[in-house]
Amino acid sequence: MNKVMVFFIVVMIVINSFILDGIKKEIVSKKKEIEKIEKEIFEYNYIKENKIINDILSKNKVVRKYTYVEAAKEILGYFDTNNVVIRNVNFNKEEKNQVKINMTVVSDYKTLKNILTRIKRTEALIIVNSLQMKIYRGNRYSCEIVMRRVYNV
Repeated sequence: MNKVMVFFIVVMIVINSFILDGIKKEIVSKKKEIEKIEKEIFEYNYIKENKIINDILSKNKVVRKYTYVEAAKEILGYFDTNNVVIRNVNFNKEEKNQVKINMTVVSDYKTLKNILTRIKRTEALIIVNSLQMKIYRGNRYSCEIVMRRVYNV
């Protein structure tokens, strides 16, 4: 009786290991599919965001002759108006093509990094340096960035 029980237990363990291996392979393949879809979505959003930002800049350049400060405010506002509070935007008087933006992100660190990454990806703006990234009052992040334009807006 004991030998039969042990045999059945061993057989069940072997069968379960085969089943678990199959499930694991299925999960890995689904995970790869999800990563591929996420990459496609990211690339689509990247192209879409760059087009919108370049449209904003070209519109500002041709139609209204915005100042660079207004363009920077509009671009930052496009990203996440609910989470970004722009406290201050200043021209650098010595460097005509630089602007300093002092902003607060009310959300999480991921949102701030996302905004900075999106700004870095734009073709018209380059972040010269990023200063004073500090956390205060729980979920608020303060960041001061200095950007310069590649061409005149």
